[in-house]
Amino acid sequence: MGVAPTGALGLILTCASIYKFGGELAPRWGDRRLRRFAIQIVLAGGVAAAIGGLISDDAWRSYRAGGWAISDALIIAWARQYPRSTIQLYGLLVLSGRQLVGFTIGVTLLYAIATNPLLMAPELMACLGAAYYPRAWLTR
Repeated sequence: MGVAPTGALGLILTCASIYKFGGELAPRWGDRRLRRFAIQIVLAGGVAAAIGGLISDDAWRSYRAGGWAISDALIIAWARQYPRSTIQLYGLLVLSGRQLVGFTIGVTLLYAIATNPLLMAPELMACLGAAYYPRAWLTR
């Protein structure tokens, strides 16, 4: 049971998210703030993974390296920074920044329910961390 796309597909999706969303946030926030945000979110996901590993041996053995957590965090951060901007997903769905936050959390939560919420703890923590990250920490 896979938790997130791994291998070449996971790498491509992670790099695309970092390029698109991180690339638009860096000029607005500055490299230091963006780096601090990313490190804090990834560490929070790591703590969630460690706690999940303490709860279940199966979870510990099943964690895989992937970029879903940082991708979700950057998407949510971008959506919070640009709430009135729109993004088109696969040519089918147009979402504003405000809608994108809920959509991203919803997709991650549905995937967690469909697979195993314990295995998705890092991604869920990244979503919550980005959604509730203090706006004051991101201003110049």
